[in-house]
Amino acid sequence: MGTIPTFVTDGRRVAAFEELVLSNNQFTGMIPSEIFEYENLTMLDLSTNSLSGTIPEKIGMLSNLNALDLSSNQLTGRLPATLSNISTLFRFAAKSNNLTGNIPSISKFVSFLDLSYNNLSGEIPSDLLASPNLEYVDLSANQLGGAIPTNLSIGLQFLQLSGNLLSGIIPASIGMLWQLAYLELDNNNLYSEIPSQLGNCRNLAYLDLSSNALHGELPKEIGNLQNYLEVLALQMNNLSGQIPIEMLELQSLQVLNLGGNSFTGEILPIISNFHQLSNLGLQRNKFIGTIPNSINGLQNLIELNLGSNLFDGPISPNIGDLHFLEILDLSYNHFSGQVPDSLSTIPNLTKLALSYNNLSGDLDLSRFLPSVNVVTIGNKNLIILNGSAESNSPGNDVFVTTDSSKRKIKFALVVVSSFVAGFSVSFLMSSLTWKFLIRKKAADAQEEDRLSDLNNRKRLQMVQRLRMFHERYYLGQLTTALEAL
Repeated sequence: MGTIPTFVTDGRRVAAFEELVLSNNQFTGMIPSEIFEYENLTMLDLSTNSLSGTIPEKIGMLSNLNALDLSSNQLTGRLPATLSNISTLFRFAAKSNNLTGNIPSISKFVSFLDLSYNNLSGEIPSDLLASPNLEYVDLSANQLGGAIPTNLSIGLQFLQLSGNLLSGIIPASIGMLWQLAYLELDNNNLYSEIPSQLGNCRNLAYLDLSSNALHGELPKEIGNLQNYLEVLALQMNNLSGQIPIEMLELQSLQVLNLGGNSFTGEILPIISNFHQLSNLGLQRNKFIGTIPNSINGLQNLIELNLGSNLFDGPISPNIGDLHFLEILDLSYNHFSGQVPDSLSTIPNLTKLALSYNNLSGDLDLSRFLPSVNVVTIGNKNLIILNGSAESNSPGNDVFVTTDSSKRKIKFALVVVSSFVAGFSVSFLMSSLTWKFLIRKKAADAQEEDRLSDLNNRKRLQMVQRLRMFHERYYLGQLTTALEAL
């Protein structure tokens, strides 16, 4: 509460600091200039307060600073150009403020950079992502434009540029980032093909290219990512062609969303290879054929969205074997015949969309649990017993589930990102180990709150696996760094 203390009395400093951690308080006002007189500071953490005003240019006086965290305040104005004077700066985070203007030059020794959720604009400096020490970059949720720089550090492990105004191509040089684990380029204006060189990034666990204007066919080299890839989000683009058979090598995949494109072809019976898959979104494409009976091999499936395609034939009764399934959307296709009784036996089902098909026979809605929202409007030969085609619907249209996979992907990223941010500037200094543990505990508590809302053990397992993957990267580096000190 109140303003940040200056530790100065009668013009004299009453203490000497090398590390100053004032995070997670309720400090208000501006950053006091007196702080920058502590030239021996190696760490300054003012995150998660209510500080306002600009970042003073005097920050460049802290020539020994290793870690600077100004995240989650109300800071405004531009990033000071004097940041480039701090040649010792390894970690810099200023996310979740109201910063504006261009990104200035920053120390070439920076390994962690998080400026997400601001109002930064202009192009990404051509050398910003080229620092040989750079491992983690998050510039998401800004107003950055222009092209993605082609000069990229081969040490990058996390690259998040989503929610900007970036245009042009996905540079083929990304294929040289063999350590890359997370790549998020969604919600931009990228309009190239997906480069085949992405198949060289064999440590990728998370790939989100959704909501752009990407075109062309999926490169078969995507199948090279079978070791770790768990999330593949390509929805809302202009992609076309058939799904390459090589994609079925991605047996670690848990979320696959191809919705809102122009993909063609059939669902192959060997789709059952995706043993870990929990979300499958093929909605709003041009897929044809029937649902293979092997669909029951996807025993971890939570959501299956095949809506708005050209599927036909009977609905496979084997879908009833998917006991974790919560959402099933088969609407706006050409399915025919009776609705399998097995659909009413799925214990976790909450939403079933069968609207606008050619279904016939009797469908007794009393066989479903009261919590299941069944929508059948648009099947003129389907006789509804103990209900009506619209009685369970929130409106006259089917429920919308097309973005639920996207929400799950974002949830997983939020958990991982909050975990990273929890110790964003800590692992190179042994004296900060306690800070890492405290923040990790807080991040875990936030995660548990989110998971209690989701109330689904399969989602919990997925998030835990993603977090464990992240911990293998950064806790291993923390141990190595501390042993070296």
